[in-house]
Amino acid sequence: MKKILLAALAALILIGYALATYGFGLRAESTAKAWVDTLPNAVPYLQVTRNDYQRGFLKSTHIVELQATLPGMDAPFVATLRDEITHGPLPGFNRLGVARVTHTLVLPPKVQQELAKVLGDQPPLSAVTMLKFGGGGSTHITSPAFTYKDERGEAAWQGIEANIDFSKDYEHVSYTLAAPGFNAKMLDGAQLQIGKISAAGQQDKMAQTESLYLGSTSVSVQSVAAASNPTTSLSIANITYNSEARSPMPSFVDASGKFAAQNIKVSGEDWGAFEYLVSAKHLHAPSVDAFARAMRETYSASSRKPQSAEASAQLQAAMLDVFKKHGGALLKNEPVIELEKLRVGNEKEYLLLSAAARFAGVADADIANPMQLIPKINARAEITLTEAMLMRMANKAPATAATGNDTLLMVNAQVESAVAQGYVIRGDGTLKSTITFADGKLSVNGRPVEGMR
Repeated sequence: MKKILLAALAALILIGYALATYGFGLRAESTAKAWVDTLPNAVPYLQVTRNDYQRGFLKSTHIVELQATLPGMDAPFVATLRDEITHGPLPGFNRLGVARVTHTLVLPPKVQQELAKVLGDQPPLSAVTMLKFGGGGSTHITSPAFTYKDERGEAAWQGIEANIDFSKDYEHVSYTLAAPGFNAKMLDGAQLQIGKISAAGQQDKMAQTESLYLGSTSVSVQSVAAASNPTTSLSIANITYNSEARSPMPSFVDASGKFAAQNIKVSGEDWGAFEYLVSAKHLHAPSVDAFARAMRETYSASSRKPQSAEASAQLQAAMLDVFKKHGGALLKNEPVIELEKLRVGNEKEYLLLSAAARFAGVADADIANPMQLIPKINARAEITLTEAMLMRMANKAPATAATGNDTLLMVNAQVESAVAQGYVIRGDGTLKSTITFADGKLSVNGRPVEGMR
C-alpha cells in the first residue's frame, strides 16, 4: 500500500510538473511574441521579416529575423536573433523561474568572417534572460575580450558585461554596464587608448504613457587618448554624462543632461575642462509621449519604402503633419529649454555661455503655419569670453590669404568695433554680451540689431 501511495505521489508530481512546464512554456511564448511586436515602432528603420516560434515541451526555439534600412544604405542590413528557451518551473533544472532564454545574435556571413579573424569561434555578444514567476526578469549580457595583431599593428579589447533587471510590462528597468577598456597601437605611430567605461541607471514608466520613463542614467569613461603621430595628440580624462527625468507635478516632466570632461590636452597643450548642462522643463508628458510615438511610427513606415527623393519628401511632409497634430499641446504649455551652462577652459582662460528659450502665447493657428511660431519665441543668452582665451584661440587660427600673419590685429580691430557699437562690454579682462529675442526682435546688450525685426 505504501509503495502504491509513493507511486501515486510521484505520478502527481510528474503530472503537476508537466502541466506547469506546459503553462510556463505558453507564458514564455506570449512574452517573447509581445516583445517582438513592439520592435518595429520602438526602433525606427527596423523591420521584423521573420518571427518563427517553435514550441516544444521542455524547450522552445524562437527565431527572429531583423532587417535595418538606414538612410544612405545601398542594401538592408539583416541579422537574426536566435533564442533557445528552457521552460520553468526549473529551467535547466538549476534555477527557479518561468523560463531561461539564451540569446544568440547571428550576423551576415561576411560580417561573421571578419569578426572570426578577431574573435575566433566566440560569439560577438552573448545574453541570457531569466523570466521570473511574478513577471519581469533579468538579462545578463557579455562580450568577449580579444587581442588582434596584423601587419598594421595590434589592438586589445577587454570585453563588456551588462545586467538589466525589468519588472512586469517593463514598468521598472534598471541596468549596469562595465567595460575595462580598449587600446590599439599601429606601426605608423598612431595610438588609441580608452580607459574603463561604466554606466548605470534606473527608469520607471510614467503613469498613463506608453514609453515615457522617469529616472536617472550615468555614464563615465575614465580616459581617452589618441595620437596620429608623436606631435599630434588628444587626451581627455574623467568624461561623465548624467541625465535625469522627473515629474514635479502631474502630467509634466522636467529633464536634464550634464556632460563634463577634465584635463583636455591637445598636442600636450592644456585646454582645461569642458562642462555642458542642458534642461527642458514643464514638458507636457502626454504630448511628448504621443509625439514620440507618432515620430517612431513615421520613421518605421518610411523605412519600408525604397529610398528616393520622393520618399524623402514624403517623410518630411509626414513629420510636419506629426508636429501639427501633436506639437500644439506641447508648445501651448510653454516649455522652457535652458542651456544652464556651457564652459570650456581653465580659471583664467575660458568661454562661458548660458541661454534659455520658451514659447509664449502659442495658438492653434500658429501650429498650422510654423513660421508664425518665430515671434512667439522668447530667448536670452549670456556670453562671457576672457580676452586671454580669445587671444589664445586667435594665435591657433591658421593663416589665410585674407589674414596673412595679421590675425591678432584683425581680431583686436573687430573687438574694438563691437565694443564701440555696444555689442560687447569689456571689463576686468572679459568680453560680455547679453542677447535677447522677444516679440520677433533681436537685441544685444539692449541695442536692437538692424534687419532682425
